[in-house]
Amino acid sequence: MIRLSIEGIVKNDKYTESAAIILRETDGDRKLPIVISMLEMQSIAMAFKGAVAPRPLTHDLFANYLRTTGVRVENIYIKKHIKGLFFADINFVNKSNHKKTLDSRTSDAIAMALRFNAPIFCSEAVIDEAGMSFYDDDFDISDDDRINNGTTKEDVNDISNIDDASSDTMSLSEIEQKMQEAINREDYGAASKYRDLRNKKLQS
Repeated sequence: MIRLSIEGIVKNDKYTESAAIILRETDGDRKLPIVISMLEMQSIAMAFKGAVAPRPLTHDLFANYLRTTGVRVENIYIKKHIKGLFFADINFVNKSNHKKTLDSRTSDAIAMALRFNAPIFCSEAVIDEAGMSFYDDDFDISDDDRINNGTTKEDVNDISNIDDASSDTMSLSEIEQKMQEAINREDYGAASKYRDLRNKKLQS
């Protein structure tokens, strides 16, 4: 298992209505961007920053209920990546050390892990397939998160046209170039799509 920490949350601009959680290996330089909706981002970002909503969010309500029953999140495990989708388990434990594992969306698992200060793990296969390698000077995400990443409307229009057919019309080098350009402008939604196209190309 590979342990991960949250590097930050990158919000795409107003045209895309999505964001990306950037997870990083604690003992390596690979990073795992996971694209999420703006609604999911709100819940994760608030817990990441230690902010408290005026009224409990859904994840807060579930976490509060677990605490009243003596259950906590022990850890979460991102177990697989299929066609751009990540799958995770939430591992619970109670005061009697009885354990239970539930299948979960990865965004929900991360939101719950943050509320219990629980570690995040992923499989070696996930980081090998979906991870991206960076050096520290490639980009920086501040503690306040990067809100606007410089993505233009033209970039977004180009991203919206990315689909499975693109892997047939683009060469591997073109896909990798597009992926690197997206990484350089910190547009992890596009980078993730090009990553998936690259993996499809390699498997064909």
